[in-house]
Amino acid sequence: MRIYTWFYPDAVQLARPEYVADIVARLKRLRATGLYCMADEGDVLRNTAPWRAFVARCHDEGLDCQLGFLPFSEPPDPTPEMLRRRYTYLQDGELKYRGLCPAWPENRMLAAHRATQLLDALQPPALHLDFMRYYFANNPIFGVNLEWEDGRKWLDTYFHCDCPLCQTERLELLGREATTYDRQHPAFIFKRIQQRGQHVEEVLRALRRLTTQHDMRLTVAVRVQVFNRALIEGQDWPRWCEEGLVDAVSPMNYATDLATVEHRFQENQRLLRQTRVEVLEGLARRSSAGGNTPEQLLAQAQRVVELGADGVALFHLGVLDEEDFRLWEAL
Repeated sequence: MRIYTWFYPDAVQLARPEYVADIVARLKRLRATGLYCMADEGDVLRNTAPWRAFVARCHDEGLDCQLGFLPFSEPPDPTPEMLRRRYTYLQDGELKYRGLCPAWPENRMLAAHRATQLLDALQPPALHLDFMRYYFANNPIFGVNLEWEDGRKWLDTYFHCDCPLCQTERLELLGREATTYDRQHPAFIFKRIQQRGQHVEEVLRALRRLTTQHDMRLTVAVRVQVFNRALIEGQDWPRWCEEGLVDAVSPMNYATDLATVEHRFQENQRLLRQTRVEVLEGLARRSSAGGNTPEQLLAQAQRVVELGADGVALFHLGVLDEEDFRLWEAL
C-alpha cells in the first residue's frame, strides 16, 4: 500500500534538526511513501534554505516530498488590486471573501507565476495542488458538516461568486440580469459550470506545462463527489485523468462510516474506467466532516486498497496519535 499524508509544517521549527528528525521518524513509523508538504508560500519565499534542506532530507530518507500549492489562495503581500479580484459572496447582508476568483485572467496568470517561483526555489520532485477549484461557500445555518453531505440541502444554500467579473459573465450569457427562473434552468447552469471548468483547466494546463519543463510530477487533491461539488466548482477531474493532465489524484473521501467511503470510491472507479492515473484515496482521521478512530481510519484504507486504490493519502500527519502510529507500524 502506498501511503501519503498531508503535512502542515511549522516554518519556525523547520530550522531545528530535532523537529525535522521527529517528522521523519513519524513518517517512517507510518510506513509513508511520501507527503504533501503544505508549506506557506510566503515562508518559503522569504527564507528558502530550511525548506530546501527539508526536501533534500526527505529525498535522502526515501520519502517523496511533494510541494503543496493552492493556486487560488491569496498570495503573500497581496496588492489592493489583487484583493479586488477575490471570490465574493453575500451572507447575512455582509460581503465575505475567500481567496482569488479563477474567473479573472490576472488571477490565472498569477497562479502560474507563483508556482514558477516556488518550483525554482525548491525543485521538489512533484507539485501537489489543493483547492484547484472555485471555493465552496454556503450558508452555515444548517451546520458545519454541510459541505460533505450528499443531499440537496447544501445545494439550496450554495453561494455563487459575486465578484465584478462573475457578475459580468452572468450578464454576458443573457444580455441582462438572471432571473430566478434563469438561475434554475439547466441550460444556464450548464453554461456557468462550463465557464468555471474552462477557467480552472486553463491554470491546470499551465501548471502541467511548467512541471513538465521542470521534469516534475503533478498531483492534485480533488472533490470526491464528482457530480456534486467537483463539477460545480470547475473540477472535472475524471477528464483531467483521461487527458493525462495529472499524474495522481487524491479524492477527498472524508466520511465517518465505511459504507460511504466504499460507495464513493466505487462510483469514481466507474467514472475513471481504465484511466492509468494513480489514485491515492484521501481519508481523514479528523476533518470538518467529522472524526474517525485509528481503527476506523485503517479499516477504510485497507478497504479502498482492496477495491483497487493504488494507495491512500491521510489527512493529516498533525492529528495522528500514538495509537495511529502503532497500528500502521504493525502492518
